[in-house]
Amino acid sequence: MRAVVYTASGDVVGQERREPVPGPGEALLRPLAVGICGTDLHPASFAFDPDVVMGHEFSATIVGLGPDVVGWRTGDRVVVNPNGILCGACDACRCGKANLCDPARRASIGIHRDGGLAELVAVPVQALYRLPQALSDEVAAWVEPLAANIRAVTAAGSVLGLRALVIGGGPMGLLTLQLLRNAGAAFVGVLEPVQFRRAVADQLGADETYESAELAESAASEPLQVVFECSGSPRALSDALHLVAPGGSITAVGIGPAGPGVLPMDLVGKEITVRGSSLYVGEFPLAIDMLARGSIDVGPLISGVEPLERYAEAFRQMRRPEAAVKYLLRP
Repeated sequence: MRAVVYTASGDVVGQERREPVPGPGEALLRPLAVGICGTDLHPASFAFDPDVVMGHEFSATIVGLGPDVVGWRTGDRVVVNPNGILCGACDACRCGKANLCDPARRASIGIHRDGGLAELVAVPVQALYRLPQALSDEVAAWVEPLAANIRAVTAAGSVLGLRALVIGGGPMGLLTLQLLRNAGAAFVGVLEPVQFRRAVADQLGADETYESAELAESAASEPLQVVFECSGSPRALSDALHLVAPGGSITAVGIGPAGPGVLPMDLVGKEITVRGSSLYVGEFPLAIDMLARGSIDVGPLISGVEPLERYAEAFRQMRRPEAAVKYLLRP
């Protein structure tokens, strides 16, 4: 079967792989639509295992079942939680923080075990969520990133009536923008250097967009009480600390290289709350429901849909933020 694989030499290549056979507790899936994540563009930086089939944001159809599987049948359409192979026994699992389960992270689908960029993949059924008929294959591929952003916005507490800033106009930032609008923020600005992505943010309801932190600071007529850092830019957290109002909060979602040091006066003197938000715990059902109801519009975020054979072109386009937000592949 055809597959897209991250190799030991550090390349992303198309390969012919043996068709998987589902083991006990597993389902054999035929992926339908697979999102290319920003982490997929830098697999070495995110410790992807070599010789693993990529793809961790995907919808699929069950085409086979392994032994001892109950509650599922062939033909069911599903979305996959790539970090859903939980041990259930570690401290994180026992205290309700499954997003911090280390065994689950070391078994992450599409990163440490084969994922959705193939004609077939075998996945433990504990990682599956059933999809409603109304949700298209392409839109369902957004469930995983949306679940992560739902957790981030929820972790920040109520934003009702507050003024918010999103740093980064990529997929995560544009989802966060919409979630903040839905949650009743009085103002949502987006800081994004690329004009194309600022235009998408405008289309999705941003109150203001800014090319730089300096412009955001000069244009702000009132304090920005909550900031979401979704870019992973080296200087973004420093910018966030500078821009957020005294007593405000920052939620870090983006992952990237280290940037300039944080000024203690910004952190301590302004009494800022800074939190990180990682993955998801129970947000998948809500993400499915919001997409099915149309509460989140991912149409403007889909820059193209390509067949699996054109994976190289899709990856190339994803490296052009001036023209793309996200590409999907259809195995």
